[in-house]
Amino acid sequence: MGALLRAWLTRLLSLQKRWLGVVVAVLVWLIWMVFGFWALILLLVLAAVGYIIGFAMERGITLRDVLTKILSRRDN
Repeated sequence: MGALLRAWLTRLLSLQKRWLGVVVAVLVWLIWMVFGFWALILLLVLAAVGYIIGFAMERGITLRDVLTKILSRRDN
């Protein structure tokens, strides 16, 4: 089962970008139809937050660094 899933994902990711966009759009539409608009918005927000946290962790950025940068006073 794992090999089949891996082969399917490899094939999906090797598609041309326009077809990958179609697949993503259809998945978003399905989630919207099944769970509703606000659940979709919540899912997208949580996915974005997860992406940002993962991005920061890969780069070794701590929460303290982020908060310092956001809350620092800028006198321009």
